[in-house]
Parts: sequence; C-alpha cells; structure tokens
Amino acid sequence: MSPSGNGDKSPLYRCWWAIVAYVMVLALIVAAVCFGIPGTGIHGLVNKPEAGASGSASVAAGSAAGSDASARVASMPASVPSCPRGWTPTTWASWNGGNSLVCKAAGKSTFHVNVTAGSQSYSTDGATTSPTGGYVANFDGGASAIVAFAGSLTQLTASGVSTVNVTSQAWDNGSSSGFTAVPSGHVTACPSGSYPFSMSVWGNQWLFTCGADQSNGTSFVYSNGSTSDAGGGVLNMSGKFCGATMDAYSICQGAQVVTVSSIAHATTTTYPTQSSYLPGTGVTNAYGPQQASSDTDARTTMDAEIKQDTPLAGAYLVGQWTPQLSAKWDGVSWQGKTWSNQDIANQFRDFKQKYSTAMMLRSADWSTLGLSGHDWVTMVAGISFTNAADANRWCYAKGFDSDNCFAVQLGHGAPDQTMQKWTPGHFGD
Repeated sequence: MSPSGNGDKSPLYRCWWAIVAYVMVLALIVAAVCFGIPGTGIHGLVNKPEAGASGSASVAAGSAAGSDASARVASMPASVPSCPRGWTPTTWASWNGGNSLVCKAAGKSTFHVNVTAGSQSYSTDGATTSPTGGYVANFDGGASAIVAFAGSLTQLTASGVSTVNVTSQAWDNGSSSGFTAVPSGHVTACPSGSYPFSMSVWGNQWLFTCGADQSNGTSFVYSNGSTSDAGGGVLNMSGKFCGATMDAYSICQGAQVVTVSSIAHATTTTYPTQSSYLPGTGVTNAYGPQQASSDTDARTTMDAEIKQDTPLAGAYLVGQWTPQLSAKWDGVSWQGKTWSNQDIANQFRDFKQKYSTAMMLRSADWSTLGLSGHDWVTMVAGISFTNAADANRWCYAKGFDSDNCFAVQLGHGAPDQTMQKWTPGHFGD
C-alpha cells in the first residue's frame, strides 16, 4: 500500500534526481560555511580581523588582510618569507645561509621581524626601533636580533652565541641597500647595551663600531686583514668618528675614507673605502669601474673615476707619499705597446680589483708630477705614507718593478724631489 498523500507516485528518496539535488545543496552549504562567507564558520575563525581601539574590527587591517599584494616586494628573493597578512615590507636582506625581514602595519607602533639562520627561524610582532636607527627583536626562547645599517647587517643571538651577518643584497624602504664589499673573517658582535653604529670595508680590512645612540660610539674593532684590535669610545670630530686602540693606533672614519695612524711608528695611512655605513649618511659604496667595451666608453669611465678621486686625493694625499702605479696617455708607446684609452681604463680596472684604494687622476691637475704636453692620466695606489721609502717598500712587496711603481708626492708646487725611484738593493736584496 502506498504511503498516504502520494497516490501512485514513488517517494522522493527513491527518485535519482532528488538524491542528486540533495547532495548538491548539502555540498554548497558546507562550502559556504567553511570558505565562502566572510566572518562566518572556519573562514571567520582563521581570518578574523584584529579589534581596533574601540573594540570593533579595524577597517584598515581588515582591508589589508584581504590581499597578499603588499606582503612582498618584487625584488625579494624566494628565500625571504612574506610579511604576515596586513603587514608590508620595510627592510629585507639575504645572505648565504640566512635572511632577515622587517615589516610594518598601519596603526601599530611595533614591527614584525623574522630572522632565518640555517634551519632555524625566529619571528615576533613586537620588535622596536634601536637607539642607533635599526630594529631590536626579542623572540620566544631567549633568542634576539638587531637589524641595522638599512637592513644590511643582522646581529643574531641564539643559544648564547652571537653572530654578525653583513650582506651585499638588501632592500630598505624602496631602495637597494647592502655593501659592495663585506668584511672578511669573523666580526665580533656588539657588547650588551650597545648597537651596531658604523662600519667601513676596504680590501681585506674593516672597521666595525658599536654605539649607545646615533651620536655616540662606545667601542670598535679594527681588522687589518690578519689581526683584530679593539678600541674604546669614538668621538665625533667634524663629521668623522675617531678613536684609539689598545695597541696605540688612532683611527678616524669618514663617509669615504678611513685614516689609520700608528703612534709607535709615526706613520699615517689613508684608505678610501669600498663600502661604508655612517649614522646620518647611510650605506655608501665606492664607484667600481667596469670593463671598457669601446674607446668612448673608456673615456667616460675614466672621466667619472677622475671626478670622484680628485677631491679625495686633494683632501688626503697632498703632502704625503703614495705609490704611482702608472702614467699613460692615449697613444703613448710604453714597453712595446701603443696604449689607447680603452687599454688605460682596463688597466685601472685591474688595479682597482687588486687594490681597492687605487685612484685615477688627471696628471695636469698636480704640478708636482711634472707631466705635460699630453693628456696624461696618473694612477696611484691611494695609500698615503709619511715618507718615500715606505711607499717604495710597498711597491717592492707587491712585486712591481721600479719602472712601473715608485713613490710620488701630490701637490700644486714645483716638481722638486716629489718623485723618488728605488732599486731592489734599497731593501737588502
């Protein structure tokens, strides 16, 4: 007997089309609850907007959370994680085996910081700014980090061990950052209570300073490539930061040069830096000449180098002795070769790769060189010595012969005893 009210019709549960419709409706309900209706079900639990000061959801945070577009910038390597939803990148850096990321969010006074070192990753939303202009992050478990130098330096302390990472690949507030040359060897972390203050790198030497704020350096370490020497307080002396080491060295750091004086040996050497960071100046990188592909390209490269190096030489080499590496002009014949501007530019490029302090100068700008009659270009090592013998000893130690490297003194007077050559016999051979 058929159920009451259905007459001769079959019940719905026996109709195939009814079963299909029922399953589809049920699936749509589940999808809507879990994923499709903002603010409800699982979707609402996972992506619930942060409450604002009035207790209601923050509109700004909610709208930012609705898009991942601001969580990365185009230049970020794949190894650097994205900012959390609602945060935008401020600074990122990447180095071999690690990276750092700083993010900000509207209405927040703290920063998101993530630091990855090897297989370990540390993260917090409560980072603050440091007294020297960077960021300080304290992570769960006792680890901490300081991100400084426009993101180019990250000091990480974990399990009681502090490491300093200086990177050439970095980005800060829309601009490329980083050091074109990074320190060789181990860089000692800043003592407790101080923060990365400044750094300069030239060749295999470097100077790293820690400070209490943006105007007071409290300690520094100077590495000459083989040994490191520590010093105490650093004074701001007309835009340079100067201090003394325990081994009687006086060191002054500027935006483009570092001057090292040995009190014991009565010598002073000035080094143009490849990369520097100073408070208020930021990261500065020295001009690096490229391989010249044409004579016109070569002349442009040479003019740019001369324009940069001339004021540095005027400020730090006049009255001192420096090794001359070459003097050429376009068309000169020297040692069986006729030299072009392209040859001259490429020779300087090779010198610059070997000696980061090398400078290119227009010879006519320095009357003490005694070169006229052609558009001479003089290349010097850029290292200053207080006497000619030490400059010549540098040539000898670097393997030059006396025809291609000898002591000269830059200046604007008469060329009287401002060039001194040498023979191997001068050094006991």
